[in-house]
Amino acid sequence: MFSVQWIHSQTGINIKQPTKALDVNGELRVRNIKTEKDPEYIIVTDADGVVGKKKYEEIKPQKGDVKRGFQKTDHHGWYLLDGRQISSLPSNASLSAKNIGYATALPKATGKFLKISGNAQYTASTGGKNTVILDKNNLSKLSFTGETSLSSNASHNHSFIDKRSDIFGSNFNGTLANVGNTNGANKRNPHLSPQAKTTNSGNHTHSFKISNAGGNSQSFSIVPEYIEVNTFIYLGN
Repeated sequence: MFSVQWIHSQTGINIKQPTKALDVNGELRVRNIKTEKDPEYIIVTDADGVVGKKKYEEIKPQKGDVKRGFQKTDHHGWYLLDGRQISSLPSNASLSAKNIGYATALPKATGKFLKISGNAQYTASTGGKNTVILDKNNLSKLSFTGETSLSSNASHNHSFIDKRSDIFGSNFNGTLANVGNTNGANKRNPHLSPQAKTTNSGNHTHSFKISNAGGNSQSFSIVPEYIEVNTFIYLGN
């Protein structure tokens, strides 16, 4: 069906009331389309099928763009970030990489996350770890409680045994002076002799153990659940 509305200078194909200068109700086929090596515009359509144009530079990837994908190898100007030497790339891709700033090798993204750089000069630098050891200096202040075992060495008093108490009785005042006994045989203070000693609960040490203060500095992973993809950089065809 061919309809021409001369009043509004609109031509309709397979439609009675065209809304554009050429309104086609059906598929459009063009037998010969010119191929542009470096197109400035490309043809686009809106949701209603109205044809328009858009700058190609606004649509195509820019050299240096990075993407993630399930592709396993280089494709359509996208090159896998696998740390390869720049000299191994095609000449145009090698030049693009050098212009971006990679003179020797591409970055190696294997097993790494992308981190937004706060400084352009650090772009493509690598760092970080997938595990961490939690140090006590990074913990909040802790208060541990515990107690010694209930043994004969628990809190107690010590008694003093003096085998010469038959002479001095309980009146010894601790004065370290030379004294004698009734027979005049011993001229030393008996409390300095082997006969003066404390009971078996005298000088000793107590062991103290905190049962919940263990640890062996074992590192643990900080990598969340994940699905593996590859990282690519666009260097052009």
